Amino acid sequence: MKLQSRLAGAFASACVLVWAVTASASTVLSDGAFSGTIAVGSHSGDPLGSAGGSPCGLCGNPLGGLQATVSYPAGTGTSISDVGFVDGSLAYNPGVQGAIASITASYDRRLDTNFAINLPFNFRLVIEQGGVDYVTAINQGGSDTGGAFHTLSASGLTANSFTQFDFFTGVGGSAHPDFTTGAMLFGVLALTQNGPNQTFVATFDNISVTLDQTPLPAALPLFASGLGALGLLGWRRKRKATAIAKLLD
Repeated sequence: MKLQSRLAGAFASACVLVWAVTASASTVLSDGAFSGTIAVGSHSGDPLGSAGGSPCGLCGNPLGGLQATVSYPAGTGTSISDVGFVDGSLAYNPGVQGAIASITASYDRRLDTNFAINLPFNFRLVIEQGGVDYVTAINQGGSDTGGAFHTLSASGLTANSFTQFDFFTGVGGSAHPDFTTGAMLFGVLALTQNGPNQTFVATFDNISVTLDQTPLPAALPLFASGLGALGLLGWRRKRKATAIAKLLD
């Protein structure tokens, strides 16, 4: 009986320890060199706008960064658009690597154009899942006059923090990403302001996405194994007691 009690106590302590360790588990995604496959896209109120962009060696904060551009030809009007990218290196599959409890992310952004800039500091993290884009829209206050890097960040993001919005087509919706299953990629989106014969440049750097994982799936297997082990010990003890009783009869 003492052995069984000690084993039960040891198992309970182990469960508490594993639960505590698992509760703090997280995965950090970053791509400082933008070495993955980069998909740059834009959508505009004026369909004549065109998007492009690529990694650049000395445009970041500091050194390398990624520049996303949207240009308007002559004859177009002033338009508020968006331009951003999805990075193939910023990949995570919650169905394989663990369900996501919340997300903390940050990135540096610089806006440049020869047209007047007066755009809000909106934190706009992108999740692409199943061919659909989901974007946050968290206003951090103030207006960006362009020409300098600013760090934008947010924490405690859940699936409901992201709303369907495909910046390649401009199609929106009310759906949210699935934080429990389905491979996803991450990226960043910025608003733009353009006029005729203008090229707007949004430069991004130092992207970091921390995925805090749900602790429950990792603790349950250990708990179930422990219950099985304790059950086996109880069965063996009962069998031994029965055998001894028969010998004494």
